[in-house]
Amino acid sequence: MIKTYIHVNMHKIRANKKHGTNEPVLTVKQGRKNTYGHSVEILGPSKVIYGGNDKPLLPCGARVVIETEAETIIEKEDKITIFEIYVKNEKTLQRGWDIKYVRSTEDLIKTFPFFDVIITRDNISSELSESSIINWEV
Repeated sequence: MIKTYIHVNMHKIRANKKHGTNEPVLTVKQGRKNTYGHSVEILGPSKVIYGGNDKPLLPCGARVVIETEAETIIEKEDKITIFEIYVKNEKTLQRGWDIKYVRSTEDLIKTFPFFDVIITRDNISSELSESSIINWEV
């Protein structure tokens, strides 16, 4: 079985904090393939390795890694983003009644009251004020 290396991406942690985002910060490296997640379960033996100050352990610069040959389960949380959506009329349920800007996840946005359809995501005008965005993180 191929060796798997897991490390924490400090750049992503800083970017998440700076921009108020929730991008995955864990990198699971298997050969040339990188997979990103919020948590990683290792289903077998593993070893934590610190490479010291001389040389990074991985090309990305990681100096501490978890090494394993066991299977891993990577959990990815939904990305929080701003959606432009149509909502239905509350009384008649007519579709396309009004436009709302909502900060939520792909799964949760569909539970927004009178949700109709997603118009766009992450392509919102920079002129949109923060006060006009509804947070929907039930």
